[in-house]
Amino acid sequence: MTAKLTSELALTYLAQLSVDIRAAAVIATGSDQVLSGDRALAESAVGLFEAGTDQLCIERGDETLLGVRTELHTVVVTAGPYVLRELLLVDLRTLLADLNED
Repeated sequence: MTAKLTSELALTYLAQLSVDIRAAAVIATGSDQVLSGDRALAESAVGLFEAGTDQLCIERGDETLLGVRTELHTVVVTAGPYVLRELLLVDLRTLLADLNED
């Protein structure tokens, strides 16, 4: 039997995937409640998703803000200049799929 993936475990796993991740957060989509991670990052990222958009990639100086959302959860990260953006976005989608499983 495997343990259910929690938002805290999801962020721990995510941190092991890339050394270029600087901060991360998991948010409950809809209520915008921060479930785990960097509260300031979560609060600043919530309003950046445009209506109908489920992916976010914004360059901000020497870092990139990446995010993916589903109907249940949103995960956002800031990463340094050497991050492999497309690979990290795939990782974020996979992480959300696992997090959304009952």
